[in-house]
Amino acid sequence: MSKILSVIMPVYNAEKYLSQAIESVLRQELRDFELICIDDGSSDASSAILKNFEDRDSRVRVISRGKVGLVSALNIGLESATAPIVARMDADDVCLPGRLAQQLEYLARRPDVWVVGTARKLIDGRGRVLHAPTVVQGEGAVSEALLRSCELCHPTVMMRRVPILKLGGYREAFRHAEDYDLWLRVVQHAKVDNLPFVGILHRIHGASVSEKHKIQQRVSAALAQACYHLRMAGHSDPARFYRGPPDLWNDRLLDDLISEHIEFFRATLILLDPTALFDAKFSAVKKIESTSPRMKKQNKKLYQEALLFAASHHRRLDFFKLRMFANAVRLHPGRFVRLSFSS
Repeated sequence: MSKILSVIMPVYNAEKYLSQAIESVLRQELRDFELICIDDGSSDASSAILKNFEDRDSRVRVISRGKVGLVSALNIGLESATAPIVARMDADDVCLPGRLAQQLEYLARRPDVWVVGTARKLIDGRGRVLHAPTVVQGEGAVSEALLRSCELCHPTVMMRRVPILKLGGYREAFRHAEDYDLWLRVVQHAKVDNLPFVGILHRIHGASVSEKHKIQQRVSAALAQACYHLRMAGHSDPARFYRGPPDLWNDRLLDDLISEHIEFFRATLILLDPTALFDAKFSAVKKIESTSPRMKKQNKKLYQEALLFAASHHRRLDFFKLRMFANAVRLHPGRFVRLSFSS
């Protein structure tokens, strides 16, 4: 028998926080739901933990397809769900009491809304609250804000399953920003919104996202925006045939659509490569500095982190090492001190 709600939770090597995440979902006041856990080829104790919950609670359903990656795991969850409404949940987060019932009630009242998120609190690996980001509210405001940045936090959302599937679900071409690409396709057809209450504790820890993934995420986000504007101008989506993310170094699509962004990200990757030659790093710094007045705030932080990394791994105490440290300090002195002590 189908449920009124399916909760989708991709799982990969999440043994440390997995039990807490699952229990936080199962303890919700709403009872008529299924929790679909997609085991993405875990090599730790995650598979055993999932089987234990599946044996204990009939609402838990585990799907194992080997290592397919997050985007494929999300699509498997969407396609396997039996409910018309789907909620997202990460395997290291905590679902707070009442979250599912409140979002479901909102969607029942608002058939014109396809996706609704909530506010969140950021916690560290030990569960301590770090920050409570401000959430944009009101369907018009959220849709407008999405044109600048991803204002729907993926693990907080609840959405209508059939329309999302008709749009093609998540796309591999936008890896690490697959949610942002999806929201930008949704707003062309329907409304989205955020509710003001805190729905999850969103865990930020060392294993969440590497620097390389941050760069891939920024590239995918910039490409998602470019593809959105092309669609709105009546052109076909150039990423529709991609079965994976474009090659960061060689794909002409990136040079054509996000030329300024991709040059910055390529240069940053060189700085983050400890094997890169001196001439390559020197050229990378010059290239980035030539665009620094137009650099976005989040890119300045990324560049500062890359400079500190490159300077720390530059073996000689020379002018270039001092220049990298000086540039890192100038970008944001306070953050430089924090990064120096945390590295």
